[in-house]
Amino acid sequence: MELSGYIYQTYVTEVPPVQIEKIDVKIENTTLQKGETKQLNVVISPEEAKDHKVTYTSSNPNSVTVDDKGVLQAIRSGSSTITVKAQENNVQSQIEIHVYSKVTSIRLDQKEIYMRCW
Repeated sequence: MELSGYIYQTYVTEVPPVQIEKIDVKIENTTLQKGETKQLNVVISPEEAKDHKVTYTSSNPNSVTVDDKGVLQAIRSGSSTITVKAQENNVQSQIEIHVYSKVTSIRLDQKEIYMRCW
Protein backbone atom coordinates (compact mmCIF):
# COMPACT_ATOMS: atom_id res chain seq x y z
CA MET A 1 0.00 0.00 0.00
CA GLU A 2 1.39 3.35 -0.96
CA LEU A 3 0.47 6.56 0.78
CA SER A 4 0.54 9.80 -1.01
CA GLY A 5 -0.15 13.14 0.48
CA TYR A 6 1.35 15.46 2.98
CA ILE A 7 0.54 16.47 6.48
CA TYR A 8 1.26 20.04 7.47
CA GLN A 9 1.12 21.56 10.85
CA THR A 10 1.20 25.24 11.38
CA TYR A 11 2.14 26.85 14.64
CA VAL A 12 1.23 30.44 15.19
CA THR A 13 2.76 32.22 18.12
CA GLU A 14 2.19 35.81 18.89
CA VAL A 15 5.37 37.76 19.38
CA PRO A 16 4.96 40.36 22.11
CA PRO A 17 5.74 43.93 21.04
CA VAL A 18 9.21 45.17 21.82
CA GLN A 19 9.10 47.38 24.88
CA ILE A 20 11.18 50.44 25.62
CA GLU A 21 14.32 49.46 27.50
CA LYS A 22 16.06 52.82 27.70
CA ILE A 23 15.23 56.50 27.24
CA ASP A 24 17.93 59.13 26.69
CA VAL A 25 16.94 62.77 27.07
CA LYS A 26 19.21 65.48 25.71
CA ILE A 27 19.02 69.21 25.10
CA GLU A 28 21.61 71.61 23.73
CA ASN A 29 21.53 73.82 26.83
CA THR A 30 19.80 73.05 30.13
CA THR A 31 19.56 76.76 31.01
CA LEU A 32 16.75 78.69 29.35
CA GLN A 33 15.81 82.34 29.41
CA LYS A 34 12.29 83.27 30.56
CA GLY A 35 9.95 83.10 27.54
CA GLU A 36 12.24 80.77 25.55
CA THR A 37 11.06 77.47 24.07
CA LYS A 38 13.24 74.44 23.32
CA GLN A 39 12.67 70.94 21.97
CA LEU A 40 13.90 67.98 23.99
CA ASN A 41 15.80 65.33 22.05
CA VAL A 42 14.47 61.93 23.17
CA VAL A 43 16.13 58.71 21.97
CA ILE A 44 14.27 55.44 22.57
CA SER A 45 16.08 52.10 22.73
CA PRO A 46 15.81 49.59 21.20
CA GLU A 47 15.07 51.12 17.81
CA GLU A 48 12.08 48.77 17.31
CA ALA A 49 10.29 50.45 20.25
CA LYS A 50 10.63 54.03 19.00
CA ASP A 51 6.94 54.27 18.06
CA HIS A 52 5.80 53.57 21.63
CA LYS A 53 4.25 56.40 23.59
CA VAL A 54 6.05 58.34 26.29
CA THR A 55 4.73 60.95 28.71
CA TYR A 56 6.41 64.20 29.68
CA THR A 57 6.04 65.83 33.11
CA SER A 58 7.57 68.84 34.82
CA SER A 59 8.23 68.84 38.56
CA ASN A 60 7.74 72.63 38.62
CA PRO A 61 5.33 73.81 35.89
CA ASN A 62 5.44 77.31 37.41
CA SER A 63 9.00 77.54 36.09
CA VAL A 64 9.05 75.19 33.05
CA THR A 65 6.18 73.51 31.22
CA VAL A 66 6.52 70.62 28.78
CA ASP A 67 3.94 69.53 26.21
CA ASP A 68 3.17 66.04 24.87
CA LYS A 69 5.76 66.46 22.10
CA GLY A 70 8.62 67.40 24.46
CA VAL A 71 8.62 71.14 23.84
CA LEU A 72 9.77 73.13 26.87
CA GLN A 73 8.43 76.59 27.70
CA ALA A 74 10.40 78.69 30.20
CA ILE A 75 7.82 80.51 32.36
CA ARG A 76 9.85 82.17 35.11
CA SER A 77 13.08 81.88 37.07
CA GLY A 78 13.58 78.58 38.85
CA SER A 79 14.39 74.95 38.18
CA SER A 80 12.39 71.91 37.17
CA THR A 81 13.06 68.23 36.64
CA ILE A 82 11.58 67.03 33.36
CA THR A 83 10.67 63.33 33.37
CA VAL A 84 10.16 61.30 30.20
CA LYS A 85 8.45 57.98 30.97
CA ALA A 86 7.38 55.02 28.85
CA GLN A 87 3.62 54.40 29.08
CA GLU A 88 3.83 50.59 29.04
CA ASN A 89 6.49 50.11 31.71
CA ASN A 90 8.47 52.04 34.30
CA VAL A 91 11.42 53.02 32.11
CA GLN A 92 12.13 56.72 32.47
CA SER A 93 14.77 59.39 32.20
CA GLN A 94 15.09 62.83 33.75
CA ILE A 95 16.83 66.10 33.00
CA GLU A 96 17.18 69.22 35.14
CA ILE A 97 16.23 72.52 33.47
CA HIS A 98 17.05 75.97 34.88
CA VAL A 99 15.30 79.21 33.91
CA TYR A 100 16.70 82.69 34.41
CA SER A 101 15.21 86.11 33.84
CA LYS A 102 17.33 88.67 32.07
CA VAL A 103 18.15 91.75 34.12
CA THR A 104 16.65 94.73 32.30
CA SER A 105 17.61 97.52 34.66
CA ILE A 106 19.31 98.26 37.96
CA ARG A 107 18.25 101.08 40.21
CA LEU A 108 20.32 102.26 43.14
CA ASP A 109 18.39 104.07 45.81
CA GLN A 110 21.37 105.42 47.75
CA LYS A 111 22.65 108.97 47.94
CA GLU A 112 26.19 107.92 48.74
CA ILE A 113 28.14 104.85 47.71
CA TYR A 114 31.44 103.92 49.32
CA MET A 115 33.87 101.63 47.64
CA ARG A 116 36.66 99.90 49.45
CA CYS A 117 39.56 98.39 47.54
CA TRP A 118 42.11 96.03 49.01
